[in-house]
Amino acid sequence: MKEVREKLPKILLTNIVPYLHHGEEVIAFLKEVWVPRFDFSWVVLTNERVIIATRKIFEVNFTDYIIRNIDMDVSLGFPFDTLTFEAFRKKYTGQFYWYNREKTLGFIEKIKAKIEEQERRLGEKGKLTKGKEEE
Repeated sequence: MKEVREKLPKILLTNIVPYLHHGEEVIAFLKEVWVPRFDFSWVVLTNERVIIATRKIFEVNFTDYIIRNIDMDVSLGFPFDTLTFEAFRKKYTGQFYWYNREKTLGFIEKIKAKIEEQERRLGEKGKLTKGKEEE
């Protein structure tokens, strides 16, 4: 997290550190295209969840999406790529500049890898509990 922590904007870093769970680490983040109704918006990937951090003047608000429950959609276009998350009646749509597409796609691959890792862990836990029940 130290490498990523150094790259986080100061306003995001000071607000997200107390918000994280014990043992949770920031893996990657993306800055969204400037949106008129907000100052800044970031998508932050941790080892447990995806967090949407939105700064409005001096207040930062967070919305969580648990990784294993995310339904993700990506639309590549010009001048913006659009990323949509949906989980349990919460929906987020963010736009990112097309010239940062490689970074956006890399971020999406990290999310997919985390989803697969959590599914694999849940599968292993299921096998362990079945084995205990059979005994």
